[in-house]
Amino acid sequence: MALAFVLAVLSLHDVPVSSLRREALALVGKAGVGFASLALTRDRALAAPPIAVIEEQLGYLPFVDGSGRTMYAPSRVFDNSTPQAIELAKHLKRVGATFYGAFWCPHCRNQRKLFGKEALQLVHYVECDPRGLGHKLGVCTREGIDGYPTWVIGDKRISGERPLADLAALSDFRGVFDPRAEPSAAARSPPGSEPCLPGARLAGR
Repeated sequence: MALAFVLAVLSLHDVPVSSLRREALALVGKAGVGFASLALTRDRALAAPPIAVIEEQLGYLPFVDGSGRTMYAPSRVFDNSTPQAIELAKHLKRVGATFYGAFWCPHCRNQRKLFGKEALQLVHYVECDPRGLGHKLGVCTREGIDGYPTWVIGDKRISGERPLADLAALSDFRGVFDPRAEPSAAARSPPGSEPCLPGARLAGR
């Protein structure tokens, strides 16, 4: 039951299907550790705001694992991807591009939204905050990541939120990428916006 619950929580987010079971097993553990919800009692659970409201207000979702440790997952992306966004994501995957970010970072959230939900599943994302689900803090430290989002594409390091057309150009995307075909928010995304800095204090903490 614990494994099923973890899988249900993870499936709310943009965690690739292939990694859902691996992440769930890591959280549940071989001993079958239980998984607790955010609410401590049934009454409080009934009174708790809907997940969508928490997600909208915070931009991420907190949950508690069996050891009582609070972990966080990025907010979901609901918008569908355009065909060219999906092709760009496939290209970025082929060339080994990596998107380093943090679950709480608003620029990372915007970057994720620009791709749309289908394309985002193809993007290699690395969570750098140690409070985040499936974080790879050691990788981020070795790579010298000091702001979010950071894209590493070959020998190029790009800091800050970027329009998809910029990522297409920087990664030598061979197809035609027309920014006018993207949703208006994507077209307006400011190039090279200031990145989020590590060590943010979370809301209410």
